[in-house]
Amino acid sequence: MNYYALSALLITAPISNHLLTDETTSPTYFNTEEGQNLLLGSNHRCDFWHLIQYYDTQKTYAHCSVASSVMVLNALDIEKPKEEKYRCYSLFTQDNFFTDKVKAVVDPEDVARRGMSVDEITKSLNSFDTVKAGAFYTSDLSVDKFRDLLKTTLRDKSTFIIVNYLRTAIGQTGGGHFSPVGAYNEKEDKVLILDVSRYRYAPAWVKTETLYKAMGVIEGDDSSPRGFVMVSKH
Repeated sequence: MNYYALSALLITAPISNHLLTDETTSPTYFNTEEGQNLLLGSNHRCDFWHLIQYYDTQKTYAHCSVASSVMVLNALDIEKPKEEKYRCYSLFTQDNFFTDKVKAVVDPEDVARRGMSVDEITKSLNSFDTVKAGAFYTSDLSVDKFRDLLKTTLRDKSTFIIVNYLRTAIGQTGGGHFSPVGAYNEKEDKVLILDVSRYRYAPAWVKTETLYKAMGVIEGDDSSPRGFVMVSKH
């Protein structure tokens, strides 16, 4: 299989024009030779192949949590809802994600304005009968434990990770953001984030410790803690 040709077909996001220049946190973007070599050199990339066929772009500035959830729901081996605009085909979308059970957790209009917290996205995913989601925070586990979870999860086609991190802490501009994780390169100790704001950033490889610290940042006195969500079939 020609992995370079495949990635060129699947990944069509620009290299960021908003990169912060701190070399200690600057991401390595996937649509570079180095970024693609990191995937080819990874032994923990199972989730990448399951997520990439459902790679979605968030439909509003605050829909990163919804787009990330939809990618993971589609990648899971669960029944998908019939989608009228696709005729006889079934697919989770950012519109049909908001079932009555999800609406009992969050209001769609509110999400479109402010997004979701780690707790809200976890409860929303758990509202689907065949899905099991768990929230994790950096205050509850070490960076080494996070590495262990990455290694285990990214070699398991039935479990996925959605991370919530502060963009500026990984060398980008912006605030808090959700996206799924696609792969882990153990040699370079880097994590591949499949950024759902595809109009803005390409998928990015980030040092594990950098991402870990970015998930631990809390902005303001009333902000919810960041972290990550592990999602699997119930």
